[in-house]
Amino acid sequence: TEFDVNSTGTTTIIGDITSAGGNVAFDGVTNVILGADVNISTGNAAGGNIDFDNAAANSLSGGFDLALDAGTGTVTLDNVTQLTSLRIEDLANDDNTGGASTITFTGDVDVLGSIEARADNAAAAGLITVAGSITSGGAVTLASVGTAQDATVDVDAAIASDGALTLSADTTAAGNAATLDVDGALSSNNNIQATSDDTISIDADVSATGSSTITITADTD
Repeated sequence: TEFDVNSTGTTTIIGDITSAGGNVAFDGVTNVILGADVNISTGNAAGGNIDFDNAAANSLSGGFDLALDAGTGTVTLDNVTQLTSLRIEDLANDDNTGGASTITFTGDVDVLGSIEARADNAAAAGLITVAGSITSGGAVTLASVGTAQDATVDVDAAIASDGALTLSADTTAAGNAATLDVDGALSSNNNIQATSDDTISIDADVSATGSSTITITADTD
């Protein structure tokens, strides 16, 4: 069953949303506001897509936590502000594994607390794309895992965090490519860690304040 909302007014979400593999779409909504902490899941094994993208014509806000799990589906976010935290991962097991095969930040994301986005899918390559700037008052974790598939984290806009900033691309099998490609500035008031099982390309400024460390590690799987 698909959950598809279209509205030119304000849509307030005050409860969790769960579908049995169907898509959850808010891309036809102008203004989405969280009225409580919200979990949205389309299924852990074979989930549908979760879509909050409306070509910059929408906004997603509210002083609450948002957690998303699309299973093998995709998550797309655009123009996010004032959330207290944003988490995209396996909500059923809560084990720091993927909450989507592909995660795309198409617009700016500004969150008061932490941002955690994990992509992983045994049936397709894991991919995280940052096309809009990310600002976090806490830690930022972007982790793509290729389970016998390729894994990519592609950063094309600036990321700034108060907490630790962690970017990683990992594969589970030899022969699959892990790529971390950074073309947006990285800055943190804490440690910055960039890791890949294969390739790291950084064409932007990277800065960490005070005694914080910057660690860049590329190895072979």
